[in-house]
Amino acid sequence: MAVSGYGYLSPELTVKVGLTSITGWHLASTDATVGENGWEATLTVPASVSGAATLRAAVVVEGGQVIASDTVAVTLSVQEPPEEPYLVLDRPAGASMAVAGHWLFFDGRLERSGGGPLRLAVWEACETEVANFRFNLRSSTYWYGRVLVPEDVSGPACAVATVGEPGEEGWVAAQVPIAILAEDSEGSVGVMIANPSSGRTVRGGGTLAVNGVAYNAPGGGVQVQVTLANGRIVANTTVQADAYGYWETTVNLPADLDGEAVVAATVGTGATSLASTQVLIDVVPGDG
Repeated sequence: MAVSGYGYLSPELTVKVGLTSITGWHLASTDATVGENGWEATLTVPASVSGAATLRAAVVVEGGQVIASDTVAVTLSVQEPPEEPYLVLDRPAGASMAVAGHWLFFDGRLERSGGGPLRLAVWEACETEVANFRFNLRSSTYWYGRVLVPEDVSGPACAVATVGEPGEEGWVAAQVPIAILAEDSEGSVGVMIANPSSGRTVRGGGTLAVNGVAYNAPGGGVQVQVTLANGRIVANTTVQADAYGYWETTVNLPADLDGEAVVAATVGTGATSLASTQVLIDVVPGDG
């Protein structure tokens, strides 16, 4: 990463540049070269960490005292083609809904020799871990899981996924800032579909598992509907979310389906929709 900037500098001052994850992990640092018109530096960004980070430039005097500094937010992305190992957090994204006392859905991709113990966590204020869930992956793969957000946590936070510990060989991490709504706050009613993911291809004549999280759904009910591009409704059912918002159902797909379909989930009261979401999938005809 090439970094440059400007500053009012006298010859005895030094500019140091550092890269830190939003959760406080030190990732890289170097001294900048100071010239007449500013300063510049090159940082080697580790491939093992993705997500939100902060780049900081500081003017320091002898002894290490910082007398001026500036920061910018950056996003660390996996290279294409990717280098091993790496961990990518696809969901939650920065705009994803998170509500105290409800499940928070995670998914992403891991590329690491031998897989490893994957830890999903919620960090309050991106500083203190307040909830986690851990499971083992045998190999590199797409993964998913969910973490229960504590009832007494709200405000700025981070969703964090890690394998290993910082400094260990093979450590990989990903993090994204989120905002957790208090359970009784305005706007804390919502719904998300965890599965199927948008763009997935399914076959007619079989079953489609649909699940997700509903936030403060009135009565806990979630209406699930599958509709073809021509308006034909091939599934329409209501399921009950658990006490923490998780819901699931199985939809039987007719064998003659062919083309795009919309999977929608809605929460509300009576005919009034309070929140809804949808994903677009492709359906191919069933065998025979």
